[in-house]
Amino acid sequence: MASKQWNNRSTPDITGSSAILNVRLVLSRIANEPYIEGSMWLGIGKMARKGGLYTVAQHSLTQANVAFCKSLSLNE
Repeated sequence: MASKQWNNRSTPDITGSSAILNVRLVLSRIANEPYIEGSMWLGIGKMARKGGLYTVAQHSLTQANVAFCKSLSLNE
């Protein structure tokens, strides 16, 4: 096995899991659970950062921030 192939074996599969994550995000929005939505966005951002997808990670952290702000406004 080539060295590059060996090193790429643990790269996170963000595209394969995107459909499942999108469904979970939609369900959390329908259920009006912004805290759960924010937590999922943080997880997506973490996977993206580990995979070197820094723009995706930045977008995910922004979305998490928005969701957590919604969560705070619901608690008031």
